[in-house]
Parts: sequence; C-alpha cells; structure tokens
Amino acid sequence: MTKLAFTLVAMMLALSTPLALGQFEETGEQEGGGAVAGERDSGASQTPQDTRDQFAVQVLEESAAALLEHGALVADFVMSQGDGQFSSSFNTAKGKLLMLVDGEDHRGKPIWRVRITGAGAIPIDPIKAKQENDAVGFDVVWDNDWIKSIDHFDLVYQEDAKGAGSGWSLADNVRPQTLTRGTPYEMELRDRDLQYEGTTMVGDVECDIVSAKMLNPNNWTYRWYIGRDDRLPHRYDKVLGAMGAMNIELKNVRADRGALAGETWEIDVPAAYERKIAERKTRAPVANGGTIGNGEGARPAAARVQLSPPWALKDGAGEQVTTESLRGKVAVLYFWGTWCIPCRRAAPDNISLFEDYSARDDFVMLGMAVRERDAEAPVSFAKDKGYDWRQLVEADQVAELYGVSFYPTWIVLGKGGEILHHSGIPEGGDFTPVFAELRAAIDGALEPQGAAGAADRTGEQSGGGS
Repeated sequence: MTKLAFTLVAMMLALSTPLALGQFEETGEQEGGGAVAGERDSGASQTPQDTRDQFAVQVLEESAAALLEHGALVADFVMSQGDGQFSSSFNTAKGKLLMLVDGEDHRGKPIWRVRITGAGAIPIDPIKAKQENDAVGFDVVWDNDWIKSIDHFDLVYQEDAKGAGSGWSLADNVRPQTLTRGTPYEMELRDRDLQYEGTTMVGDVECDIVSAKMLNPNNWTYRWYIGRDDRLPHRYDKVLGAMGAMNIELKNVRADRGALAGETWEIDVPAAYERKIAERKTRAPVANGGTIGNGEGARPAAARVQLSPPWALKDGAGEQVTTESLRGKVAVLYFWGTWCIPCRRAAPDNISLFEDYSARDDFVMLGMAVRERDAEAPVSFAKDKGYDWRQLVEADQVAELYGVSFYPTWIVLGKGGEILHHSGIPEGGDFTPVFAELRAAIDGALEPQGAAGAADRTGEQSGGGS
C-alpha cells in the first residue's frame, strides 16, 4: 500500500506540473526585469549571481531565433518513461505535434497555437481506477487562452480555459510549455545555473544538450536536445529529480509553415460524444498598452509614454554613447549579432533603411551587438558587409533592459528619449512588414521635416533631383 501511495503522488505531481509552470509564468515575468535595471551600473555583462554557461545561453537563443524565424514547428513525437524510482507511474504516448505563431500580444511576444493528437497510456488513474496501460486517444488544441480537447476514452469534447480529463493530461505532458508561452525558452534563460551537457545523437541528428531548473513548486528540470545544424529541438526531458522523468523525442522535425498546409485547428466531434463548452470571455484587441474590461465594451487604456532606460555603451573605437547623447535625434537601435542568420537575411533592407535617412542631422542608427565572444568581431564584420552605421559593442544588458527576445530587433527612440516602436517577429521570415512599420515609426517621429524625405523615397515629390 505504501508503494502504491508514493506512486500515485509521483503521477499526480507529473500531471499538475503544467499548471505550476503557468502560475510561475504570471509572476516570474514581472520579477525578472527589475534586477537587471538595478545592476546596470556595474558594467558587467551579467549579474554576479549569474553562473549560466554562456554556450548554453547561445544554444537556446539560436534555437529560439530559428523557431521564431519560421513561426512553425511540425513533428511526430514519442513520449516514454525515463529513469527514476517512480518513472513507471508516468504517462506514455505517441502522436503528432503542431505549433504555429499566430500573432503577438501587447508586449510584442508571440502567441502560439498548438495542436497535439495521438494516443497514450495512463498507468494508474486514482480517480477513475482505470486499468494499467488503458489506451487513451486524444486531440487537444491550445488557441491562445482557450483549450479545445476531445477524449476518446471518456467520449467527451470540451472547451474551456483550463483543460481537464485524461486525454488533456496526456497531451499537456507532451506539450513543450516553455516553447509556446511567449518567447521560446524564456523560463530556461532565467535559470542562473543553466548548464551545457555536451552532445549526443537523437536518431540521426547530432544535438547539443542544455539543462535548466524550472522555478516552480515541483522543481522540474528541463533537458533540451537542440540540433547542431538546424538549431531545432529534437528531444526534451522533463525530469523530477530521482523520482523519474518523461522523455519526449521528436521525429521528422520541420520548421516550415508549408508543412502545416492542409492542417486544421478544429476538432471533429462525433455526434455521440458529450459536449462541455464553457463561456469564453473575450478581450478587445490591445492598443496603447492594454485594454480595460472584457468583450465588446472594452476600451483602450490611456496612452502612456515610456521613456528609454538609461544606459552607456562604447563603440569599436572606445568612444561612449549614452541615452542622453541621443536626445534631439530620432534613434534606431538595431540589436543583432554576427551569429544571427535572420540578421543576415534582413541586411539588404537594413542597408536601404540607413541610406534613406542617414543624411538627416536629426537621425541616427546604432548597431547594438550582443552575444559576441570577441567584442571586435561585430565591428570588423559590419565593415566587411557594408554596414555603415555606428556599431556599439557588448550590448547584452541593454537588450535585457528593452526586453529584446528575438534577433534582429529594432527599437525607435523619439527626440525626447521616449520609446516609439519595438519591432515584431517576422511572420514566416518575411521582413517586409517589419520594415514598413519601422519606416512609418521613423517618418512619424521626423515629421514635419521628415514628410518631404518620405515623399522623395516614394516618388511622390518631383523636382528634387537637380
């Protein structure tokens, strides 16, 4: 009886962990930014308590960039029981995983749609007393803040904001929560003991291994296996100390919206199934920092001016640039890295942007290089590639101050130091709308003097050539 009791406890912890993760997401995000701002004056690239392996940080950031560049992930999965005293109580399953970026929230972070279909086994269900290894078919869709799920064991379809039932539990164990709640790996990158654990083969893919302790009540450790060539996740383990682990291996991994062709986010419900559909409370689109109220009566919150946090950085020649020195100019801060593949793809448009505005005395564009092992690398790289704007080095902590989580990112500061624009994530890797919004923000800040310059670029003004 004692062994059974411990087994049930282990299983219940496994099933409750997604909720614990979600609770931390709501509070930890608010706690994460203040310490960085307070420690900015130290001049160090990381806080004294930060013992993260920097290559582990680089691996996860490159993987996040790869996921966000494509905005999609499709894979088959197999969830198995790992090593541990009570691993035999953990769920197993196999099926298909779909992930899609479907817009941004008011903070500029991605909103993910996720669909997980398949079948699995719950070794022991203390509530319904299922027999060991009873098969449970499931199909679950996470659509922003709403969950649609069908349980083919209980013959129930339901929609609500929390999720429930055997099928949902299995799918939620599979779901890579820290990839699909905003920016990928955001929680892992908060772990001050983030570790790099070497390489291994997952199938025929060589992967870097990174482990992070989740700051939630059950103290899960996530272990990620990131492809060395494609920088996509090919396996992730959810480890509860010595008690056991669930290992989720991804097969036929594709980060391509084209792979989602023909897929749907609606669940076919047989007529005989019971339907449990909760009332969904909708929110009006976020504008100017938020909404007040729910549904059709929601109104935009009052517009707020957010001033840039103070910072000071040096360029390649050792000359200092500060936020105060930018006053009186419209400043574009371009966060990038020599390692960043999407940055290279955006380079032609970025060069054109700089050329179109660089003649103005009230405009400045600054490269803000991050995650560089050699501080001189971005300066020489920019010179070779024809990036003629001024390059500032070791901008990692400044990126944290602005909440930059995707590279490249452009931030536009007004002449009074106010933050006017924070670029979004390019859908499907297409930077065209990103640059259109960026130009609109710059033109708006430069008007009325900038109006003529904008017209020259679009051919609306004549007679300016001679």
